[in-house]
Amino acid sequence: MADAVLEDLRQLLAASSRENSIRLLQTELERRKCQARAAPQPPKPILLEKTATVAAPRFTTITRYAWDQGRKWVKVYVTLPGLEQICESGVRLAVQPRELCLEVEGLPPPASKTRLLVSPTFGALVPDECTYTRKPNSMLLLKLRKAGACARFVCVPVRARAFA
Repeated sequence: MADAVLEDLRQLLAASSRENSIRLLQTELERRKCQARAAPQPPKPILLEKTATVAAPRFTTITRYAWDQGRKWVKVYVTLPGLEQICESGVRLAVQPRELCLEVEGLPPPASKTRLLVSPTFGALVPDECTYTRKPNSMLLLKLRKAGACARFVCVPVRARAFA
């Protein structure tokens, strides 16, 4: 803004022809220049820490699985070749009342990171009582507790979401 005022004063000075106007404009121009020099300069920004942008991991969608149900439980069977070589921290199961997310990392390529995302589920679940168990032959068994006993799930649909 100060630069704009100085530029306006210079333009007025160039367009002025009267001696008194020229003297007033020169005085004001010098006064503004002195103010600009005396004004404290804003400090230069300080970089506190460098943060690297981390891309979100890309997951392939698990589309092949089987399931069945009883009065209280829905069981989902997922076969993932190479599951035996993965430690427990590579398998994550997150269940909400109307959503199921299974993520497996560390599988052999090409599907090193895979995800089964079911949202919304056909019926309500009890998240605290949902678990998974490793079975022989690279199988995971997801045990999902139904919120209402005898509630009948028609299907366990997969909704593919775009993940970066």
